Amino acid sequence: MNLLYISRHTFILTAGGEIYSTGMMGSSYFEKYLPYFDTVTVTGYLCRETASNAAKKAGSPIRSTDRIRYRLAPSDGRAYRLLVTSRALKDLTESEIRNADAVACKSASGPDFAASSARKYHKPYLVEVVGCAWDSLWNHSMKGRLLALPSYLSLRSVVQDAPFVLYVTNVFLQQRYPARGQWAGISDVELQNADQMVLDGRIEKIRNHRGSIRLGTAGALHVAYKGQQYVIRALALLRARGRDDFEYHLAGGGDHTRLSELAERLGVADQVIFDGVLPHDQMFDWLDSLDIYLQPSLVEGMPRALIEAMSRGLPAFGSDLGGIPELLDRDTVFPRGRADKISGMLDKMSGDDMVRMAARNFEHAKRFQKEELEKQRKAFYSAFAEEARRSKK
Repeated sequence: MNLLYISRHTFILTAGGEIYSTGMMGSSYFEKYLPYFDTVTVTGYLCRETASNAAKKAGSPIRSTDRIRYRLAPSDGRAYRLLVTSRALKDLTESEIRNADAVACKSASGPDFAASSARKYHKPYLVEVVGCAWDSLWNHSMKGRLLALPSYLSLRSVVQDAPFVLYVTNVFLQQRYPARGQWAGISDVELQNADQMVLDGRIEKIRNHRGSIRLGTAGALHVAYKGQQYVIRALALLRARGRDDFEYHLAGGGDHTRLSELAERLGVADQVIFDGVLPHDQMFDWLDSLDIYLQPSLVEGMPRALIEAMSRGLPAFGSDLGGIPELLDRDTVFPRGRADKISGMLDKMSGDDMVRMAARNFEHAKRFQKEELEKQRKAFYSAFAEEARRSKK
C-alpha cells in the first residue's frame, strides 16, 4: 500500500544538487509510517538555494529511496504559497493521488487542500495537528493577524470532519480543534531510553555549582514568536537588582541582529551568547552545559527542545501556551511575554528547587521514550492502515 503525504512544505535545492528540508520533514519523519505502508510519497515545493534561505536548511540532505519518494513542484517563491496551493502542486497531487491508498497531511501545511483531495478520490485520510493556526498567525505579523481567524476556522472544520486525527499534545490542541473521528494524542518527539546516570550527574552539578548560571533557549533567532527577547529583558531586570550572575546562551539559526541590538540597548550584551546552529548530535552536549532551560515562546505545539532539555534533567521554565503547561509544573510556567515574571522566578530559585525540578523533569520526559510512543502509535496507525485496506477492496 502507498501513503501519499500531501504538504506545502518547502525543500531547498543547492547548487551541488542536494536537497534539504527546511524543518523536521526529512526522511526520518516519514519512517514512522513504514511499518504500516509499503511506500510513502511526499509532495511539497522545491526552490533553489539563495543567500536569504540558506540558513533554513535543516538536517542532512534528503533523497528518494524505494520506500520514501519525494515529488516536489517548483516554487514560485511567493510567500502566500504557504496558504494557497500553486497550480503546479495541484497538478502533481492529482497525478499522485490516484495511485495512493491513503492520504496524510500536517495541519501547518495545507490540510484543507489535502482533505478535499482525499475526499474527491475517496481515500481515507489522517491529519497531524502539530500547532495552533490562530497562535501562529496572530503572533507572526499584522498580515498574519488578518489571516488568523479564517485559518483557525478552516483548520477547525478540517479536523472536525477528518476520519483520523493525530495530535502532538494531550489536551491543548484537542480543545482548540476537536475531532469527531478516531484520534490519538501522541507526541512527534522521540527519546531514547533514559539513563539514570544523566540525572545523577545533573544533581551533582547543581550541588557543586559555582559561578555564573547558564540559561539557554534553542530556536530560530529571526522570528519574534520564539520569545528570546523576553529572557533578555529579564536579564536587564535582574541586573538592575544587582544580579548579573546569569548568562544566556541561544542556539539556533537565522539573523540575530534584532536580539543583539536589544541586548546592547538594555546593557546586557555581555551576558547574551549566540552559539549558532548546532547539529542534533551535539544538542545534548549543549543542554548538559546549561543550568536552566527556558521556553519563552509565543507560539508552540509540543516543543521538542524543551522535552529534550527535560530528558537531561534540566530545570526548566516555560510560557503558558500550547503544550508547554502539559510538560512543566504549574509553578514553573509564566504568562507569555512577561519578562518580569521570568526575572522573578530566576531570582528566587534555590539549589533545592533546582534539584526538585531536575528529578521531576527527568521522570516526566520518560513519557516520550521511543518504546512508549511506539505502543501508542501501533494501535492508531494500524487502524488507519486497516481502513486503507478496506477502502482498497
